[in-house]
Amino acid sequence: MPETAPPIPRKLDLKKDQRLRIDWADGSQSVFPIIRLRQLCPCAACRMLRTGSDPHQLMQPAPPKPETGVPRKSLSLSVLPRHFTSEADAIVVTSAELVGNYAIQITFSDGHTSGIYSFAYLREVST
Repeated sequence: MPETAPPIPRKLDLKKDQRLRIDWADGSQSVFPIIRLRQLCPCAACRMLRTGSDPHQLMQPAPPKPETGVPRKSLSLSVLPRHFTSEADAIVVTSAELVGNYAIQITFSDGHTSGIYSFAYLREVST
């Protein structure tokens, strides 16, 4: 199977409080609302929150009920923070910079700084 060339952005247009638009070299375009970029953060911590794939977190017994101190019978599962599921929070980009010629690192107003979005990932998740 032949290797495909990595996607090449021709133009990045970031409106920090609205969206990231990417014009690709092949003539197509991707538009990501800022809240969607935050939801799609590719860092390990965010991937684990989205997928529940952290076996250590899933296998921890649930903490006792605060009102009774009685242990819970279910497992402790991570619940996504509101900013993953709601547009009610006004998440904006506070800064962004290119990482080599393959990615963009975005810092969000909720303090999240560890998302490095490769152009291949952005092309893959664009709709």
